Amino acid sequence: MSADCFATSDLRLATAEDFEFSHELTRSNMEAYVVRHFGPWSREIYTTNFHKGRNYILWSGETRVGYVRLLLEPPILFLDDFQIAVSHQGRGLGSSVLQHLHQMLPRCACHVMRLRVYHENPARRLYLRMGFREIEHQEGTSILQRDG
Repeated sequence: MSADCFATSDLRLATAEDFEFSHELTRSNMEAYVVRHFGPWSREIYTTNFHKGRNYILWSGETRVGYVRLLLEPPILFLDDFQIAVSHQGRGLGSSVLQHLHQMLPRCACHVMRLRVYHENPARRLYLRMGFREIEHQEGTSILQRDG
């Protein structure tokens, strides 16, 4: 089954028109981490990564408020990018999306969800609270996993 099993009325497949939104949101949220660990932000790298996954936009009414990129490699679902606009953080949107993705794992032949997070990223606390556990500790980042 395709990654479309994750789409909802609020989490919609991204279109070409959503690329700039996703790029600017990701850059706004992540550029400081990227610069600290890897060097200057690269639109080219972002573009390559954007095209390797299945992209979704999180909507609140008629407003785009988030971005999700999934890599579906059964039995593993990789949450390759997950961004919530700062103006909408702390409202439970991230928790709701993570719970929805977790509930949909069996429909997409997956039973594990994984992601990479910078150690200093406050979102790490959300992931741990939502049942993820560290399975690999690297310099600057960790791989977290939540079983289905």
